[in-house]
This record gives sequence, C-alpha cells and structure tokens, in this order.
Amino acid sequence: MESLWPDSGMRAASNSLRGALHASRRILAPDPKLGPRYLASQDETLVLCPEGRLWVDVEAFEEASAMTRRSQHPAAYLAASQLYTGELLPEDRYEDWMENRREGLRRLYLELLVEVTGLYKERQDYGQAIETIHRILSEEPNNEEAHADLMRLYAISGRQGEALTHYDRLREIFRTAW
Repeated sequence: MESLWPDSGMRAASNSLRGALHASRRILAPDPKLGPRYLASQDETLVLCPEGRLWVDVEAFEEASAMTRRSQHPAAYLAASQLYTGELLPEDRYEDWMENRREGLRRLYLELLVEVTGLYKERQDYGQAIETIHRILSEEPNNEEAHADLMRLYAISGRQGEALTHYDRLREIFRTAW
C-alpha cells in the first residue's frame, strides 16, 4: 500500500487496495463461484495463481523459440511461431517503457520465420517456404529480402507467372510510393 499510495493514509490506502483487488479478481476470474484462482491473499501477501503455475505467453514463446533453434525441425519452428500472438500489449502502444520489449519479440518472431524458410528451402519444400514468406510479409510488408526470396521461390518451383505478377505488383507499389 505504501508503494502504490504513498500519500494516502493507512485507511484510504487499504480501501484503495481492496477496490483494486476486487476489480482485478473480477477481470481475472469473472465467475465468483471459482474463487480466487488467479489472485489470492495469503499471510498478508498477494499471490498470483496460487493453485498452479502461471502460464505467460511471452515466456512460453521465448522458451519455445530457444528449444526450437536447438532442434532445427520445421514443425518446432511453426509451433513456436504460433505462440507469438502479435504486438505485445497493443493497448499500451505508445508507452516508451514497452517499446524495446515489443520490438524484440517481433524480431524474434520474424527471425524464426526466416530460419524455418531456410530449412524448407534446404529440403526443397518450396510450397511451405512460400507460405512462410507470406507470413513474414504480412508482419513486415516492406521486407525487400523476403519479396526477392518469394519471387525466387516462385521461379524455382515452376511458378514463373506468379513470380512475374509479384514483381509487377511490387514495381507498381514502388512507382506510386515515389
């Protein structure tokens, strides 16, 4: 209470804490019959997820990414990349304190996709490589290397028409951008 409401008296801080806990519990466990599954008080201490291990998507993504890179198996890369749910805390997009963390997770996601694309190319699984590059471009549309790689893969896999169509689309985008 002293940390959160240093200028309040003990009674006011206690009321503020109770209000914050009530609101937090309603958000974390909207069904009151379930009890304090996510936030409980034990011995004058607040405990997050007292009944079990707390699962945090960011931690799971980072752990899976590290294990994936050791395995070098495409299925592991895809499973890890699916744990990335998009921009971290999008409702706090303009908070400076979050920017480095948000960008680091996004970078890690893109690195995984680039690495698995390389594995697919080594195995000559061009369809999967093309699909993965489309995921890269949906996250980072201005990635010139990915666009070039996509056109190469279309050409190698006998889809020259799609390579030319993609080239023409890019040329038009760049022409109108200037």
